[in-house]
Amino acid sequence: MNRIIFELMSALFPYNFDIGIPRRGLLSRQRHQMLEQAFMYTHDEMVTGDYLEFGVARGTTLIYAYEICKKHRFLDQVRFFGFDSFQGFPEPQGVDRIFERFKKGEVAFARRIVERNLWLFGADPARVELIEGWYEETLAERAGNQQKIGTARVVNIDCDLHDSALAALRFIAPHLVAGSVILFDDWLCYRADPGKGEQAAVRDWLSDQPQ
Repeated sequence: MNRIIFELMSALFPYNFDIGIPRRGLLSRQRHQMLEQAFMYTHDEMVTGDYLEFGVARGTTLIYAYEICKKHRFLDQVRFFGFDSFQGFPEPQGVDRIFERFKKGEVAFARRIVERNLWLFGADPARVELIEGWYEETLAERAGNQQKIGTARVVNIDCDLHDSALAALRFIAPHLVAGSVILFDDWLCYRADPGKGEQAAVRDWLSDQPQ
């Protein structure tokens, strides 16, 4: 019954007023295809591990990832970790302050909304964990959070901001293996300026992680 309600509300309200997840529209289709290609690549290359998502919003992409793994029958091989403050963006700092693209508190969805969407979808709570808090706190707690996570099969970075993306990249480094896939949802933000946002974060990260 929950799944029927979820699909009905998602179909009736594609922008959903925080009910269900968007099931229509070009962005949703592209996001689903991107995730499916990543999971099928890792499946074909026998890359095992967990799905890590940084920037959960209402839970759309997290549910897509769960749905894909269930569809292709390797759900039992993957755990799902979603990192989010559930308070929207932090105050932009450094290079992100130069170009006003994001503002503090934007894209804020309460954790209960994501939990409700996961519940309506029928996701197994034992396979999905939401880690709440600002990244400078939650990603610094390596002893607690990193012990729960094995190797990273697919990583989705949807942080937008340079500092947040860099924190996520530094966190996942010990979990990456040959064949791990890292996806970036906002690579072309800031008018594709390589000195800002996620592109700058990757540049800084690679300079710290030449291997």
